[in-house]
Amino acid sequence: MNSQRAIHVWAAFSACLFFFVLVNSVYQSQRMGLLSMESDEYVRNYMDDRSWIAKIYGHGEGGADMLYRGREVSHLFNWLDAKAVVFCFEHGLPNFLSWTHYAALLLLALVFIRWFSAPTIPAANRYLASLVFAAFLAVSCLSLVFYFRTSKILAGLSLCVALYLVLKCPINRKNFLLLALTILFGDWVDEQGMVLSQLLAFPMLYRWAATKDRRWLFAMCLPVVLAVSLFAYRQTLGLAIAQAYSDPHANLHNTVRHSSYKNPFHLSGWIESARLFLTYFGLTIPAPARPYSGAIFGVVLLASGAALWVRARRLFRFGLLGLAGSSAVVLLLLYLSSRAHPPLLTFPETQLFYYPIPITLLILFGLLILIETLPLQKPAWAAMAIVLAGALLVGNLLSLPPAIATLSDRLAPWLNRVEWIQKQYHLTPPAKPLDPPVVGSHTLKVLLERKAAH
Repeated sequence: MNSQRAIHVWAAFSACLFFFVLVNSVYQSQRMGLLSMESDEYVRNYMDDRSWIAKIYGHGEGGADMLYRGREVSHLFNWLDAKAVVFCFEHGLPNFLSWTHYAALLLLALVFIRWFSAPTIPAANRYLASLVFAAFLAVSCLSLVFYFRTSKILAGLSLCVALYLVLKCPINRKNFLLLALTILFGDWVDEQGMVLSQLLAFPMLYRWAATKDRRWLFAMCLPVVLAVSLFAYRQTLGLAIAQAYSDPHANLHNTVRHSSYKNPFHLSGWIESARLFLTYFGLTIPAPARPYSGAIFGVVLLASGAALWVRARRLFRFGLLGLAGSSAVVLLLLYLSSRAHPPLLTFPETQLFYYPIPITLLILFGLLILIETLPLQKPAWAAMAIVLAGALLVGNLLSLPPAIATLSDRLAPWLNRVEWIQKQYHLTPPAKPLDPPVVGSHTLKVLLERKAAH
């Protein structure tokens, strides 16, 4: 089989595998049937009669003390998701899924296939990478989806696309502009995107060391310049626009007011951040192996160093520098996140969805970079690696039902069954207010009215 045909066969295999995992994700998410109180507010907010710019920039109700986050791009996608929810209800397909989330996963799959379509990558490494990618698509935070915020998946997507542009594309005007827009997009959807974009300095340094092209040194300034520019926008123009389109009595501010910031250099905070990272790493492997996540992560680090040493010894020190710098940035991100949401990130239930998405995607693409460099010329080594990756995929798929049970049981005060909403959707609105009120009941009422009008 010639090289080009072998790549096409691999691409078809990968597409079918990813399609199966995504279909299973939709099924599991519908079976989970959860809707948060926050999501209920979002749908109603985006279905009112205000202009689109007011829906994207507007904040708060009368007298509310609101934190302006400057996430207008993610608000735009939240609005589009809400319109998709309304469209599905109006056409008899009630669901509360985030279609932006699935679109982002499809784009990630396309980036992956493009990445590993290079003829220089051995076939064993390609199939191994496909199984690992599919296994990560089955991780709970990527697989269990309901209508919520889109900022974390979009921040993770922008980071992965930027990594592809840095590591796999030549530096020219077109790619430089595309890289700048990708970084700006990630910075604008979420603060995590702004911190994670600083990681790109290390692969850029590596590309400079490998090619001696000084343009990479200039590109290293790009993430910092864009982050500072967007920070200035959030402090001035963005805040002014948000205040203009918010409730006149809402008190918007852009300062995180939390006592945890009083001692940012406390050692216990950094230790907790490292433990949180290992927890997030553990969630990417099957449940029985999670108690050993620290040891498994250590093996991955040793394998990364060995592969880099075999592949390019002269670049080994730059690889170690990039690994150390990336680890420092990730710990900084988790430290800031844990200070902003101290109890929230430590709850077992909230670690299963939404919040770990950017870190999970960062771990995934770090593993893909490792897999690309693994020396798997010996059939026995290649077979063993593929069997382990297949076991990882099956284990992660089997770990979804326990994750659903955890979310359903522990988040009961916050989440309610969409099944109830879907059943009531086909009936007439209740003659009197629901007692007790059910999460989603207000959204249900509006959707019923829109269906009648439609």
